[in-house]
Amino acid sequence: MTKTGIKQLLQKQLDGRLDEADLPAFQSILQKENESELEQQLEQLWEEFQADEKHHASFDRIHNRLYHIIHKEKRIALYQNLSRYAAIIILPLFLMFGVYYFTRTHTIKEFASHEYSIETASGERSRMVLPDGTKVLISNNTRLTYPASFGKQDRKVKLTGEAFFEVSPNKELPFIIQSDEAQVKVLGTAFNVYAYPNEAFFEVALQTGNVEVTSNRYPHTPMILQPNEKARMNYEDGVLVKERTDLRIEMAWMCGDLFFRSESLPRIFKKIERFYGVSITYTGEMPAETFTGGYRETDIVQVLNNLQEHYTFKYEKNGNKLHINF
Repeated sequence: MTKTGIKQLLQKQLDGRLDEADLPAFQSILQKENESELEQQLEQLWEEFQADEKHHASFDRIHNRLYHIIHKEKRIALYQNLSRYAAIIILPLFLMFGVYYFTRTHTIKEFASHEYSIETASGERSRMVLPDGTKVLISNNTRLTYPASFGKQDRKVKLTGEAFFEVSPNKELPFIIQSDEAQVKVLGTAFNVYAYPNEAFFEVALQTGNVEVTSNRYPHTPMILQPNEKARMNYEDGVLVKERTDLRIEMAWMCGDLFFRSESLPRIFKKIERFYGVSITYTGEMPAETFTGGYRETDIVQVLNNLQEHYTFKYEKNGNKLHINF
């Protein structure tokens, strides 16, 4: 493509005028054109951009967004160049392609190997839309990672924690979720994945459609789930077991509800830590009895007071630290 053609496409993208007919040529520029020529074009557009004050508000928003999403180990090195190159970031395709950023030390071709990670802390939940249109509700203390090339040749994400997916259908590119111990493969459906590495098990609960679940230790024996079924795998043996399930319980967290089903106190405390963003320590002998109960958007103090009706203990709460004495 000629220099004039490259500049015109980049300028259209910067101004938000790029349409679907331009996308193949635009992607070709990013993947195939000479790096130095692209850099020259970006330099020239930047000079022209600085003289146009109407872009400043959107520029500031891009700048702030970039600073928070670039990998932590890259932030210091890249921050000095953000102001210069953020103007070239593509607003209309922000969700479709992710964030393209350009520096002299990181080439455009290198960018294709980058990954994005969305993380939630304890007590936090987050919603996002992946570049293919898949909607994800991310539970607390969870990390979802996907490559910058997502949606081009495959649709693979990595999950550590819990998330609910509403997958955008695409028969040509199955949607695949990878965890440390298992893999979930779908075409278009809605389901919940529970994959905390510090728990004793992995689970997939299906709401609609069908999914294929495979244990990494037994890759030749995948399991197909139908709606209202779940696959559960104990990390100890890596064996998948299918069972019917109550989706109201499996997906209670999506409504802000906390639910325990015949669960031991250690597991209850883990859930409370993640749900409320607290740190729990305890002394004394912990009771062995299990507990079943549910709480809807309830203050942690009310949960603890209710648990005291079933177990004998006292507690002290100091900020986000909680100590329980049995």
